Amino acid sequence: MIFKPSEVTPLTALRLAEIYTEAGLPDGVFNVVQGGGDVGAYLSEHPDIAKISFTGSVDTGKKVMAAAAASSLKEVTMELGGKSPLIICPDADIDLAADIEMMANFYSLGQVCTNGTRVFVPESLKSDFEFAIKARVDKIRLGDPIDDATNMRPVVSHNHMKKCLIISKRAN
Repeated sequence: MIFKPSEVTPLTALRLAEIYTEAGLPDGVFNVVQGGGDVGAYLSEHPDIAKISFTGSVDTGKKVMAAAAASSLKEVTMELGGKSPLIICPDADIDLAADIEMMANFYSLGQVCTNGTRVFVPESLKSDFEFAIKARVDKIRLGDPIDDATNMRPVVSHNHMKKCLIISKRAN
């Protein structure tokens, strides 16, 4: 397996490789290749690669699909800009549901492909869920990502911050 992470999150892939090694996975089974879009394009086009699993934007996904089809018609699986619902069932543990919502949309800043962009809550649980979320939001501490007291860190890059500001301005 060859894993090419996002160029803005290279260390997480290296840590994952370390965990696999510590767990006893033989060398050469899980390989990390770092780089930008040019590296991704090379891997997508390479005729000896039989399958691609891609997570990212729709625009990049189209490029990956075209390159994969042109090179060897390899199998491709994609997760493109997902819109995942968080569905809270009537018998749900409200505290657990609130913790999951906080991780998906606050602590990760929505920067994961599976963040719950919509929350469906039974009317009977709505006020309890809102109370649980508000209590957690009130405890958010922005700051230095290395400080253990910080529980909401910055977005992943300056470019991503600019995109967030543009979206925020459009919303106003």
